[in-house]
Amino acid sequence: MATLNKEWLYEQYITQGKTVQQICNEFNFKRDTVAHKLSDFGIKKTNDNAIYKNKDWLYLQYILLNKSQKEIGELCGVQQSQIGRYLKKYNIIKDTAVFTKDFLYQEHIINHKSMLQIAKETGHNNITVRDYLIKYNIPIWTCHDNTNVYIDNNNNTTTVKVYDPYGNYIDCFIIDKDKEEYIKKYKWVLVKDNIIKDRPRYRVVSGTHPSVVLGRYLLNIEDDNIVVDHIDNNPLNNLMSNLRLVNRAQNQMNHDVHCNNTSGFTGVCFIKNKNRWIAQIKHNKITVKLGEFKNKEDAVYARYIGECLIFKNNRSNRNDDNIFKEIEKCKSKEIIKQNVEKRVKKKWGI
Repeated sequence: MATLNKEWLYEQYITQGKTVQQICNEFNFKRDTVAHKLSDFGIKKTNDNAIYKNKDWLYLQYILLNKSQKEIGELCGVQQSQIGRYLKKYNIIKDTAVFTKDFLYQEHIINHKSMLQIAKETGHNNITVRDYLIKYNIPIWTCHDNTNVYIDNNNNTTTVKVYDPYGNYIDCFIIDKDKEEYIKKYKWVLVKDNIIKDRPRYRVVSGTHPSVVLGRYLLNIEDDNIVVDHIDNNPLNNLMSNLRLVNRAQNQMNHDVHCNNTSGFTGVCFIKNKNRWIAQIKHNKITVKLGEFKNKEDAVYARYIGECLIFKNNRSNRNDDNIFKEIEKCKSKEIIKQNVEKRVKKKWGI
């Protein structure tokens, strides 16, 4: 039976990287006995002497002994991701003949296969695939498991369906047919957008890092001060006829009803302590109250007139059906219109 002296225990616990339980199982010691001896001898595993931080040792385990990152992590009592970080730090990569630059470019870029798909088809770990993509400077899809399917609508438009890694359909977006080949340079994903009520809660961006917004890519816009606005407020409608260039202030004019709005109409809210409906509007960072009303339809009409005067063609018309239905009830349109025009002119000279 092995002797629990300091030198022997250091060799097992530090140099060979064994855990307390592994030492107990291998040499038939009680766990408390080994733990107490380690404490008595002052032998501790620290970040400075962790064996997996030794480049030669890590190379031996990963390359020569062909152990997986998970096996090395279990041996050292750390997470697999920790081993992966040090393999990357020391640039220790398993040389796999199949992962040539041409092969990976064809599979990942041209065929739009994910790292997970390539790993599964070649019988290797997806982390190994990622390391080779980095080695060859091949762009990596951050949302790499999504899939795009292009469908010709036979009317000069193309629908692009987006599926998640498990093959579940998420949603689709539309482009002009003549832009199909142009956007195939990227794999497109849908990013959740929970700001606006009652509209598709996604926007279309590339699966690369940094990401590329589809609308900006279609119009070749790189200036951050220029905003690409979707005229119908639908970020999934990327037809060229639905895209226009505006500044940030103009883009704010075309926003729809926000998700925290309880009245159903932008710029209209109910004040309980006054028992009145308030209509207000913001322009050039200045907010102006358009009036207080007993009836909701009057406040909605006041806001509508304010939008027409200030925003003009840039105002959002997505909620117009509800707006027009509400203002049909309004019985004081002329008075409200005159009052709103007066307030708008006084503040902005419009």
